[in-house]
Amino acid sequence: MIKVKVRGVAGVAKSMGGTDGYQEVAVPPASTLRDLLDILVERFGPDFSRLIFRENSKELRSGMRILMNGRDFGAVGGLEASLEEGDRISFLPPLSGG
Repeated sequence: MIKVKVRGVAGVAKSMGGTDGYQEVAVPPASTLRDLLDILVERFGPDFSRLIFRENSKELRSGMRILMNGRDFGAVGGLEASLEEGDRISFLPPLSGG
């Protein structure tokens, strides 16, 4: 197993147990970001899934940003990006306000 660090912002953090900062998650070697999402849905349940994915779908919600080591996940291979020991993954929902 390799260990990556994940964190959510705003409502995503609440769905992940309300923990501030990063949480360590063990994933099998050669896992992708998509594999990590499956593990997180299993770990945190339907509230997390509803915030990340469109209803009844495995497509990301519009506006959901995922950063991998500070870079937009699309720039590093999208959901098929390979995870490596120590990667830091952040989930940023669309924010609004003024």
